Parts: sequence; structure tokens; C-alpha cells
Amino acid sequence: MAYQAGFLLIVNLVLMTKSSTSEIAMLSSFIDVDTVFDDVIANDNVLFDVNARSKLECSNQCVSKQECASFTYHQSAEMRSCRGYTQMMTTNSLTTPALGARSFSLKGPRCPVSSGFVQDAMTGLCYKAYHDRYNYTAARAICQETDSDFIMLDTEDKVQVLIRGGQVLPGGGYWMGLRRPSYLGPTTRNSTASEYAWTRTGQFVGSVNYFMSPATFNQDCATCAMIPDPNGFIWMVYPCEGSSVNRILCEKL
Repeated sequence: MAYQAGFLLIVNLVLMTKSSTSEIAMLSSFIDVDTVFDDVIANDNVLFDVNARSKLECSNQCVSKQECASFTYHQSAEMRSCRGYTQMMTTNSLTTPALGARSFSLKGPRCPVSSGFVQDAMTGLCYKAYHDRYNYTAARAICQETDSDFIMLDTEDKVQVLIRGGQVLPGGGYWMGLRRPSYLGPTTRNSTASEYAWTRTGQFVGSVNYFMSPATFNQDCATCAMIPDPNGFIWMVYPCEGSSVNRILCEKL
């Protein structure tokens, strides 16, 4: 995923034998691992200290708190604890031996949850839904003011995040980062989905089988809408300029 920069994870990739494959996949999607601080727990810059049943639950605790930069998960015969920190652990950190402890710091810039953004723990996707309606230009400017851009639903995982996230309202469209490049000229009666490209990568959408395509392709910009359908979402086309207004889905860059 494109969401990157700043915090490094500071511990071992050797996970406890009880960790499931799915948990490892979820964790590795938004943290890096190293071998610097195995078997210790830090005592400075502590933000919270709670019980947690798994590394994934511990990581969710950290992700949900804007101030959290790193965390330690300690599993032993006596306890399963989760300690979060306001800074990354360093060689100057005040530590105590804790056999089995593993410490992590989050990848990338923090998801600004205090500003209404939501981060999915499984994929790391950080996004915000605006339910007021704006034209294309004003809507994109709103995203860009928060160092984000229209969401690109370029993977099925992202669609599933929106379905289970509860942030997207049924009915009505949300502008997304998919449009027909202007160099192709005006749309025609023969225009197809393959002429539309993701705005930040320039990759043409081609055949998308994880959400439904519109019946006609007579406008340049795309929206997504949640519908009561097994696929969950449909995308539609609207004029990029003019009076067409839709809701907004911003994806943090």
C-alpha cells in the first residue's frame, strides 16, 4: 500500500508459536520488524499499559491512539500485556528484561483519527468519508487540504474495508480517484471501462470483477456507491466539471 514514512518497528519477526498466519499477515501490512529490542520492555514515554489477547489486539490499541508511536507485546505464562509509547524505542530507552517481549513501531505517517479519519488494522488503509456533497474540483481540494486524495479502489481489499467499516452510507455516490484521461478526447457511444485510469498511478482500470461497472461510459469522472448487492459496490460516471455534486472519500497519502 502507498501509505508510508517515518516510524520504524523495532523488534523481531520471530513471532510466538501461538500467532496465526492471518495475524502475521495483518501485522506485517503496517509494521516493519528488526531484532534490536527482543526480551525487554521500556519504562519511559509510556502512553498506556493494558492486557491484550494478541499482538494484533495490541497493535489496534496503538493505532487507535493518535499519540502512539510504538508498542510492546509481552506474552508469558503469567500474562499477556500491551504497552504503548509516545516515541520509538531507542538504545537510550530505560528498559527492563521481559522474556518473550516483542516491540513494534508503526510504519508511515500516523492516520489522523482525531480529524475523522479511520484506519483499518488489516490493510493499514487510512480514509475519511464526507457525507456533504461537492462538485469534483471542490471535493478534491478538501481531500488535498488533509494531505490525502480521492480514494483509489484499485484492490478488492479496499472495497471490503469500506463494506465492513460502516463509514460509507448507502445510496448516492462518493467521488473516487478514477477518471477518463482528457487526452483520449470526448467520450463516445463506444467508450468502455478500459478507458478509465486511477488518478495517482495512471493505470487503466481494465476489467474489475470486485465491484459493478456502469451501464454507459458517457462522462469522464467516476464515483463509487454502496448498494445491496453481493459485490457491495458499483461505480458510476459523472461530469468532472459543472454542477454534478457527490460525497467524498479521501485516502491518506
